[in-house]
Amino acid sequence: MEQLELRSSEMHTDSSFNCVDGGNATAAEMLHEEVESEGPDFSYLPETAWVRILEHLPMTDQYHVSITCSRLCHLFSHPALWKSAYLGLIGGEHNFHMSHAFMPNQFKRIVEHFGHLFQRLTIVISGHLVKFEEDTREILANLTKVCRLEHLVLQVGIVTSNFHRRGMRPRQADLLSIVQLVSNAFRLKQLEIISWPMYPEIFDKDDTNVFEVMKKNPKLSNLESLRMFWMKNRHWSELAPLLPSPDYTASLVSHFRALKHLALRSPMLSDELLSELASPSRTKLLSLQILVMYNLHNWAFRIPTLSSSAWLSLTTASPNLEVEFAIMSRVPDFELAGLLLPEVPVVAVKILKYGRCSPQVMSSLREKYHKSLQSFVCYNDPTDCASQLVDLVKSCKKINSVVFHGQIHSQSVIEIVQQRHHWQEFEFLEKSIVTEREQEVFDEDTVIGRGADGGLVQVGVVRFHGRESEDDRQTGLDYLCKEVSKRMEYSWRPLVGQT
Repeated sequence: MEQLELRSSEMHTDSSFNCVDGGNATAAEMLHEEVESEGPDFSYLPETAWVRILEHLPMTDQYHVSITCSRLCHLFSHPALWKSAYLGLIGGEHNFHMSHAFMPNQFKRIVEHFGHLFQRLTIVISGHLVKFEEDTREILANLTKVCRLEHLVLQVGIVTSNFHRRGMRPRQADLLSIVQLVSNAFRLKQLEIISWPMYPEIFDKDDTNVFEVMKKNPKLSNLESLRMFWMKNRHWSELAPLLPSPDYTASLVSHFRALKHLALRSPMLSDELLSELASPSRTKLLSLQILVMYNLHNWAFRIPTLSSSAWLSLTTASPNLEVEFAIMSRVPDFELAGLLLPEVPVVAVKILKYGRCSPQVMSSLREKYHKSLQSFVCYNDPTDCASQLVDLVKSCKKINSVVFHGQIHSQSVIEIVQQRHHWQEFEFLEKSIVTEREQEVFDEDTVIGRGADGGLVQVGVVRFHGRESEDDRQTGLDYLCKEVSKRMEYSWRPLVGQT
């Protein structure tokens, strides 16, 4: 049986709802009186302060705080604590057998008590969805009736590919219980569809195709933000997933003329989409996020050919537009150049772990976007881009976020941090930071070479004596942390492990 994970909306014992219903807190109050003399009395904090404190706690800790006294028990039901809810279900490892998903009764009771307060709901089904238990559909039906959603995030199973078509598909009744949240929404302003079962048998049916359901709901005409198959923190996704075609994507976007924010994957792009977004009857677009995918063996996942004129029309119609690229896979430099055009107002570039960062790409970013680039993130680990990163930061005067997991010398890190007074992000990997003094560079196969003074030296001996001891490395790292912390005005250290 599949298991359910409840994060911001979880209860571990039925007794938790005694608190919600105004249960007896006498024992907790007595305990509070016993410890009152041992420290400051926080009971006189105003309600707003306690709510702000509880907002920063996980759900289980909120509950533990709530049973300490009747006043905090009452605050446990404060509407501000239930604006956001996260519902996570663990699906099957694959879809080649029948697997069930279920929810414990605790969540059903949470929906009964607090569902009408939900404004931001995230539903994540990891793995594969094949079948819901009856109780699960009932809970989702109750959610549809009571919640007044403004922001909905759906991650329904993994991103599917043609391979998954050989297995079992989700049942229609189960998908209907999810799409009802979209078809009945009347206050929704932000919709994120991170993944959806894109089997043709499902996509071709209007009642189980979540995008067709969106189009049929007239109350979604004022939707302001739409994200489709956009990755947030993950490093990898299916390389050749089933996605809406570029023509379908352009047609879909044409129904939502109030969009200010749009996110999608590069195979969904087209000149027709850019022309639609540039239409004078639409709300001006503020942000466009593009997840760049590339598959050498599949033409559908090559870099799309977009004209400079289409981009120019869009930026003219939306002068405040900001474009963000996240590069998921290894893209040849000449292919990527066809997407990174000078007319694109790029403010952020993120190269994911399995992407590719090269000196040519870094130089191209510096030359084309030195006036607009604000963030550069590289989770890839190149060994030859450090000097280009320094040049990029020096040239891009608006850049205030740098994350670089590639090899870099500590002096280069110090040189980068000194370019700005304020940084929103500043992250480097400890294991990739070189602290030893720079040595003469020799080819790998060189045995005898000339040193800095022009004399002949034995390369192996030079390399051996140039190795850094652990104590020297730690001294170098401590010095780096001291210099960066001084500039940042807080205690800074490089990241110990790659996440």
